[in-house]
Amino acid sequence: MDFPKVLRPGQAGTIKVKVETGKEPGEHVKSVTIKTNDPNDPSHIVQFAFDVKG
Repeated sequence: MDFPKVLRPGQAGTIKVKVETGKEPGEHVKSVTIKTNDPNDPSHIVQFAFDVKG
């Protein structure tokens, strides 16, 4: 992670995600769950799609 594990309200950070695609060609959809300590918004699921060329 490129930011402290605790962010104060209004702070921002970047999360780098590395995907091991294997050698299976075609479209893939993956997701990352970001958990927070906000009782009104405890987690976010970020989905992304990509195409592996064979």
